[in-house]
Amino acid sequence: PEAVAALINRVEHDEDDGVKKAAAEALVKLGERGSPEAVVALINRAANDAVDDVKIAAVEALAKVVERASPEAVAALINRVEHDEDDGVKKAAAEALVKLGERGSPEAVVALINRAANDAVDDVKIAAVEALAKVVERASPEAVAAL
Repeated sequence: PEAVAALINRVEHDEDDGVKKAAAEALVKLGERGSPEAVVALINRAANDAVDDVKIAAVEALAKVVERASPEAVAALINRVEHDEDDGVKKAAAEALVKLGERGSPEAVVALINRAANDAVDDVKIAAVEALAKVVERASPEAVAAL
């Protein structure tokens, strides 16, 4: 618990972006072990950090814990792919949603389809299409049926 609190403090308050990113990576390990506090901290950084590289690191970290992700973590990834102002964050979130799509998450597949069809930025559309291709290539029958 103390280690989680210390890492959360670093990811949320450190002035050095490199420290924030490293703390986000460390929180991945805790998130993989089922720490809801770690997942919530990553969600907060993905949604609220002022530095896009830190947001991307948090999104990528969430992607690593998505196998055990809470509905809140899934919703945070979908929110980033649909609403973030930074194209890099959107692309990272689209890649993170691949794992969910492969497992048959209709929400993830729908979010990717929406970005492929409707995003104003071509690079984000391409990232969403590539993510959908990965889903189809490696997906369960349920995920393919959702397409």
